[in-house]
Amino acid sequence: MDPSCVACFLVRLASGPAGNNNNSSSNGSAGCCVAVQAPVLWRLFREFESVTVPAVPIAAYSARLLERWSAEPHEAALACLLLDRLSRRYAWARCGARSVHRLFLASLLVATKLLRDTLRRDAVRALSRIGGVPPEELAALEEALLALLSFGVYVAPDELCAFCAAQQRRHAACSAFFLGTVPAEAVKEPPPGSVVGELLRLPGSPTAEEDL
Repeated sequence: MDPSCVACFLVRLASGPAGNNNNSSSNGSAGCCVAVQAPVLWRLFREFESVTVPAVPIAAYSARLLERWSAEPHEAALACLLLDRLSRRYAWARCGARSVHRLFLASLLVATKLLRDTLRRDAVRALSRIGGVPPEELAALEEALLALLSFGVYVAPDELCAFCAAQQRRHAACSAFFLGTVPAEAVKEPPPGSVVGELLRLPGSPTAEEDL
């Protein structure tokens, strides 16, 4: 998945009800509240919440993260699939603007560890610096994500391919819709927090790391 497709997925994840994408994986959705009790669930989800909404839009944040981390397209795709699986597993726990940044950061770390043969400790520290969180906090986010997924992070190749194809179709449809219907003068000032507004801010990714 390319960065713009990843950004489109994350914007939808943060702005819409969780688990509303019918074209992606639902693996591991059964018995979600049996493995982890409700109070523990809320504590784990709160690990990802910022005090305030981060100043960096998720589209720009994800693009910066993927570029500076040198993430491969299949690593980005796996990170998104794990988040989609999480949103389906806990459909009542809406992913919002205060948590989507940390969720993607933790998911990208998990995906990278799954797909790369080795990952040096200094590389993880570099990812935490790029992502704007301390290494200890990134480790806690990784543990929380794995616990919420009950360590169900295996993804079959055909499942990943199907997920990528579905997201590419949705991204293409979204891009065609906005490019075909939004006047140029309206695009200059998109509604705050809108999907098109987030995506139009993608090229202007910040040049320095900012704390989440």
